[in-house]
Amino acid sequence: MEAMARELKQVVRRLGKSPSFTFIAIATLALGIGANTAIFTVVNSILIRPLPYPEQDRLVAMNYTAPGMDVELVPHSEGTYLITAQENQVFES
Repeated sequence: MEAMARELKQVVRRLGKSPSFTFIAIATLALGIGANTAIFTVVNSILIRPLPYPEQDRLVAMNYTAPGMDVELVPHSEGTYLITAQENQVFES
């Protein structure tokens, strides 16, 4: 324990002799910790935490294609939603 205290004092003395290096080291650590926290927050809210809907395992995503028009993915609109809702024979709601 005493050896660790001596080494810590020596590190503090050396950092005090070069304030620019100390500032850069602390700023780098602060940016790294901040970026890590921000990325974890986003990943946690999007990937890890469950969706705020009941029966999440029953949610589906629908995509529309138009192969004759060489369009891989057609964006959704009110019209496509209404047609799907009217002609639906598979989904509850």
